[in-house]
Amino acid sequence: TQGIQLIDPIDMTGVVKGRVNLYNHLASTIKNAQKSVMLMTTEHGLVRKAESLKSAIAKAKERGVSVKILAPISRNSAAAKILAQHAQVKDIESVPSRFCVVDGKQVTFMVLDDANTHQNYDFGVWVSAENFAKGFENIFKAAWEKK
Repeated sequence: TQGIQLIDPIDMTGVVKGRVNLYNHLASTIKNAQKSVMLMTTEHGLVRKAESLKSAIAKAKERGVSVKILAPISRNSAAAKILAQHAQVKDIESVPSRFCVVDGKQVTFMVLDDANTHQNYDFGVWVSAENFAKGFENIFKAAWEKK
């Protein structure tokens, strides 16, 4: 296999079942971030992330990691204010997208609409592939620059 690098797909992908497991996975990837974290979420997801990921996001910021969050924010969103202490938070129109890109190398995306899914049945897919993550990063950057 000279010139060819064999990669086991199991090392590059995974399915995370249940919202609690998803947030534990997101916290772990954020804690290991070195350069950047880009989170796009729903309004309800923003509230949950303020509760579940605040500590991981704060520690990432302390390490010099750039953390950006896009979500629909209600006028008096306490969650946005909490997260804004440790991240750049921008309001976007309701886009039912939920994903997190870390260091432009890995992405975790949640497949189902969190407004209509019980937390036990929510799931996400984690992919560690730079070219795939860059696609999500470009989507995030386009939405970030829109306003």
